[in-house]
Amino acid sequence: MTITNKELQGIFEKIGRKHGYESVSAEFLPLKDFKATWERGYDYIHLQISDYAKDAPLEAMMSLAEKIFSSIEGRVVPYNDAMTEWVLSDEFVKKERPIYLKRSRNIKKDPKGEHKDLTDSLKRLADAGLIDDTDVYLTWSKGPLSLRAAYFSMLMKTIVVSSTLDDNDTPDDVLDYVIYYEWLAMTESRKTFGRGMTGEYIEIRKKYPNYEKCNA
Repeated sequence: MTITNKELQGIFEKIGRKHGYESVSAEFLPLKDFKATWERGYDYIHLQISDYAKDAPLEAMMSLAEKIFSSIEGRVVPYNDAMTEWVLSDEFVKKERPIYLKRSRNIKKDPKGEHKDLTDSLKRLADAGLIDDTDVYLTWSKGPLSLRAAYFSMLMKTIVVSSTLDDNDTPDDVLDYVIYYEWLAMTESRKTFGRGMTGEYIEIRKKYPNYEKCNA
């Protein structure tokens, strides 16, 4: 079932009034990331919700609305099972990731660079027993990433690596570590979805061979 803007409005009005808003409006927008933005005043709020959520089950959408209003108030509340199961499902990734990639401007949409192939890194990590899930989309960025070597999209199971590392001078173990670090953070984000990361991955990354060298 696809949720219409009218239905979205009704859901957010119901939850919003519980949180003290007299006037609530909500609409779907084709945002690159799965997120919500809002403008609010004393007793009104207007929300823009990523259209990735259009296919959410009703119970999941109710949970999303409650999460957003609680976050605005500075409170952390967990998502319900309906939301967690839907948004972390393989079906969600399969359907929404192509849309996410299309909306992402600075990515090559290809793991093969001019000098390095990111799938080789993933295979080395799996062969070494450092990762146990290779169902992740890897791609180079089109241009350099500002102040970072890579980033990930937790919901879309995608890792984007800066094109500055696509160089014969980049050691394989350094490139592998970059992907390993992002994979660990992405995996923990999925395990703790909606509850806040524990930071456990920061300790786990130290298991990487030549950790000190790669993290220098």
